[in-house]
Amino acid sequence: VYSTGSNQESNLKFDLDEGITIEFWMKKEAHVSVASSGSFETIFDLWNTTTGSSNSRGQLTVFSHTSATTPTSAPLRLRIVSGSTEKFMTPFSNIQKQDAFDGNWHHYAFTAYNEDNALVSEAYFDGKFKNRVSYSGFAINEVTGALQATIGSAITVDGGTDQKGYNKLSG
Repeated sequence: VYSTGSNQESNLKFDLDEGITIEFWMKKEAHVSVASSGSFETIFDLWNTTTGSSNSRGQLTVFSHTSATTPTSAPLRLRIVSGSTEKFMTPFSNIQKQDAFDGNWHHYAFTAYNEDNALVSEAYFDGKFKNRVSYSGFAINEVTGALQATIGSAITVDGGTDQKGYNKLSG
């Protein structure tokens, strides 16, 4: 039941003062490295359609980074942008490539929120808490605007124009 009193304003609301949660199931055997798609595969990308280096630009990207080459490398990363503040996070650092990309279905979940003046993220893998990371001095303001999102590919790259399909999730 819709209730504005319960903060049910949008399924894409991006306000870290209230916190966000993203969760998904994924079955993957390996990274698929394609020169034309860069060094990462996008799992989820949220953007407020503001281009360039504007102070109102906002983006949240969950991605698999192909630089995670050893079996014990952390394969998943998180990128958060609000205005001129940008932070790459590794809340999944306790989840190793050999466990995540084993050809089986796995459940991933993470939270991100502001705590005092810090940006905090917690990661869960197959229902178990794995890690908490905190970055002091990186609290992120609410991202507003015409929020759009894609699953399985980027919606934009570095706040440029609409680039749906770039850095797609493969394999």
